[in-house]
Amino acid sequence: LFVAGATEVLVCALIERGALAEAREALEERGLGWELDGHSEVGVRFALARLLLAEGQFERAAEEARATGGLREGQGRPNPSWSPWRSTAALALAHLDRRTEAAALADEELALAERFGAPLPRARALHARAVAEADDGQAIGLCGQGLAILGEDSASLEALRLRLEL
Repeated sequence: LFVAGATEVLVCALIERGALAEAREALEERGLGWELDGHSEVGVRFALARLLLAEGQFERAAEEARATGGLREGQGRPNPSWSPWRSTAALALAHLDRRTEAAALADEELALAERFGAPLPRARALHARAVAEADDGQAIGLCGQGLAILGEDSASLEALRLRLEL
């Protein structure tokens, strides 16, 4: 359980640094192909979904994100703070020009994040929703909402993603 959790954190950090080959290597060494229980598998699958998204393998990224979601739902943990699988799948689907499907997932995640109330999951869902939005004016508004929610936390990676989308 601890190795799988640490693997998820390491892989996601490497992805953020742009070290995709290192991220894949870490995932293969420490996560993929192991006998994982449901709790361990969630993080490893989520890390794989994020890696596939970063590598541009959008169809597979959406599939892995949804598989993560199935595992989280089975655990009774729909909170996007655990594994933001909907926004990950939404980003992948938006890149496949499946915007309606992407928007629906981002909207679901936003509703769950708003119930929880933490700013980062809300901003993450708004970013995914903005990427899925075909109307530029609407996308700008969604990015603005996300940045307003983050407020003082405007140096976060999610704030940078929102600014880049703007």
